[in-house]
Amino acid sequence: MRQPYAVKAFGVAGDVKEYDGDYLYINDANLGGRKSNLYVTQEVVQGVVKKDGYIEKTLEITYKNPEKQDGWLNSVLPNWLRIYVPKGSEIISTEGLENVQDTYEEFGKTVFAGYVEVRPLGVAKAIIKYKVPVVIGKDYKLMIQKQPGKDTSLYTLNYGKISNEFLLKIDKEIRI
Repeated sequence: MRQPYAVKAFGVAGDVKEYDGDYLYINDANLGGRKSNLYVTQEVVQGVVKKDGYIEKTLEITYKNPEKQDGWLNSVLPNWLRIYVPKGSEIISTEGLENVQDTYEEFGKTVFAGYVEVRPLGVAKAIIKYKVPVVIGKDYKLMIQKQPGKDTSLYTLNYGKISNEFLLKIDKEIRI
């Protein structure tokens, strides 16, 4: 009975956090029976442009599998990608996603979802351009939530002339 409380207390329950500002939570699910995700790395680049009454973002997620298919653990990674963003966000365009699901709401966030396939010795890239109904005042703030159990990913945030590169090891709040 105490275990769920301990998991929540350590911040590894995977709960979608409430946040007043821009928000990003990338959730990957391996739909296959193999363990290809053990070999796949992920890099994320976010471009943020302030517009009149909203922000426009370009999110690039690159998956790389540098290993050969081994017939046992490493094979094609069938990845179901869900991207949690502030409620009311709208997709402008997508590239590299198959079976893009209609936008829906869950846990107080808007969710974009689709399928990405990563092959051994391959690279796959998903690019999502979207509008966020967050008004930026003097400062921009962003919460990036890390998927529990997932390896560290390299993130780059580009906001105007400012570029911030970091490894996402835990949830991270950025203020610019």
